[in-house]
Amino acid sequence: MHTFAVSQFGQRLLPRRANYKYANCIAYLVKECSPNSMMGCTLIDAKITRQDRDTYIEVPDLDKGYYWLYIDMEW
Repeated sequence: MHTFAVSQFGQRLLPRRANYKYANCIAYLVKECSPNSMMGCTLIDAKITRQDRDTYIEVPDLDKGYYWLYIDMEW
């Protein structure tokens, strides 16, 4: 099992259960199919969080290869 995580830490570093709204986050995990090219990539998983501090993608064992984690933050 592999876990990819994005955490929004700031100067406030509020407790997890604080009544604070963080930026929306979308994370995409893709597998590269050809060296140095995004052509033909395969989406492995995606996760969307709404105003939460942490975003996680958990996947089982992955095949050998190159993977990219794309993060989209709505700041």
